[in-house]
Amino acid sequence: AIGGVPSFPYGWCLNNFLGEDADVVSWDFSMNEAGGVADGLEAYLRHTIAMKKQPMLIVKDTSASIAGERRELLQNYVDDGTIKDPIVLSIEDAMQSFLSLSEDILPTGFHEWRKFGAPKESPGQTSHHPGVKEHELIGWLLAMHFLAALELVSFILSLEEYDGKQIPTTTNRNSLPSPIHGSAVSPNLHSLFYGHETRTFRDDGSASWKLNSVHCRTTYDPILTNKLQDIVVGGSVGEDLDIMLPKGAQMYNSGWVLDMGESEKKAKRTLERFGGLGFVDSKKAYYGIRSSGPLELFVPCDGREDIAQQMLGPQLSFPASTCFRTLVVCEVNEKHVTGQECNLD
Repeated sequence: AIGGVPSFPYGWCLNNFLGEDADVVSWDFSMNEAGGVADGLEAYLRHTIAMKKQPMLIVKDTSASIAGERRELLQNYVDDGTIKDPIVLSIEDAMQSFLSLSEDILPTGFHEWRKFGAPKESPGQTSHHPGVKEHELIGWLLAMHFLAALELVSFILSLEEYDGKQIPTTTNRNSLPSPIHGSAVSPNLHSLFYGHETRTFRDDGSASWKLNSVHCRTTYDPILTNKLQDIVVGGSVGEDLDIMLPKGAQMYNSGWVLDMGESEKKAKRTLERFGGLGFVDSKKAYYGIRSSGPLELFVPCDGREDIAQQMLGPQLSFPASTCFRTLVVCEVNEKHVTGQECNLD
């Protein structure tokens, strides 16, 4: 999880952040999507399935009594063969019975349960952030799961009837089931989250769905590919300046500024006092005011080699609708002190 960032629109940019060859993808739904709503998880899941290696999904979540709907969703996708082996890490229910005991009879792993590894004055030491012991417990749970998987593979490889073929680990990414959730999502965006129905059918006779081809550009860091900055062709200023430096009214009057909100900068400065504490994310965004003027972008027609080839011929240009069905602009999650920030809706 990234503070203040839900699984979407982040989920549209998985290839940007993780690369196309990711083997495992995880998300902490207990941090920013409390309440057990499953709409975001299902969209996130479907986008991981569409990735090149169909990576394993690890979900950190709250107690089963709250997040039961999300567990049922994953179980449905396992039962129909769409995904193979997701992991749900939900330890709240199990640990409560231990934490109610007195310290002298607690198992060693639960001693100093709320102690953090960072200095006492450092930020983030709140009840919804796991301490050292909880991190260790999560690590042990994952280790035991993967060890069991390795033992199973070792057993299969030792069988006399094993023919040496690769053990299947993926499913058909072009044959998704109908989405279970998402009824509250705008019809204009529904296909971007969950895909669209095709004219083919799955093995059980139900309609087959396919995820739309989605391409992302973002200013967030760290990122591996497709920075938004690379397609800005006009209307921006000061992109070579240190992101932590203050940006005055004169700069904003000259164009859009790659910057961070004051609350985000304050948090970064606090972290810097303690060496950063391993936080590598940066919620940069383009900020502008009315006098900044337009921000000009050249949006490439990614993934459409057929159009690129046609443009080499007599017809050198095509309407944008030939390549793009929908263009989504996302705003940064900024707690503006005046409450008067722009609302893109």
